Amino acid sequence: MRRSLLGAGLLGLLALLPACRAPRLSGTSVGQYEVNGELVENTCAEGYPAPETLRFFVELRHDAGVVGYWKLANSPIVEGRVERMTGFRFVEASQVVAVPADPTMGVTGCTLAREETVEGTLMGEAASDAGIPLDGGAPAVPPGETRFEGTTTVQVSASRGDCSALVTTAGGPFPALPCVLRFDLVGEQLDEPLW
Repeated sequence: MRRSLLGAGLLGLLALLPACRAPRLSGTSVGQYEVNGELVENTCAEGYPAPETLRFFVELRHDAGVVGYWKLANSPIVEGRVERMTGFRFVEASQVVAVPADPTMGVTGCTLAREETVEGTLMGEAASDAGIPLDGGAPAVPPGETRFEGTTTVQVSASRGDCSALVTTAGGPFPALPCVLRFDLVGEQLDEPLW
């Protein structure tokens, strides 16, 4: 449940950058961005604690058509959509066993589903018709002239089994399931890439 597009950012661990360079990636870079986030909603409370602010670095990449990539410095790449350099959307879903099943004790267990959606709008030169060529050529946007505004939203819900023990009325950490946490994000393109 803790793994996310923001990597360890929701746990406050994104301040460190890796010492080694990331491997070469497919597609064309739309730029690397310094991203600052502000927590605007957390109905999960102690069930999914989150810091008030985030700071991390990410690279957006674009391939033929609308295929796009969201790449943190030290995390796996996530495939999604980048639409002619005007917007993007990436979704990652996972499941985790929160309460193991124990048939001998009559416990059915509980599996939680977690879905994170990162989406935003690119602004500045990127929003113009120049955009990034769909043929995979060089970016038409000079560094430092692009920014994005967006959100990252994490929804946690009961997927399988009986998850009622995880709700606060039964002594658990979640006020209710499903629950949501959301950050507003602002990304400023870096003048020089970090990797």
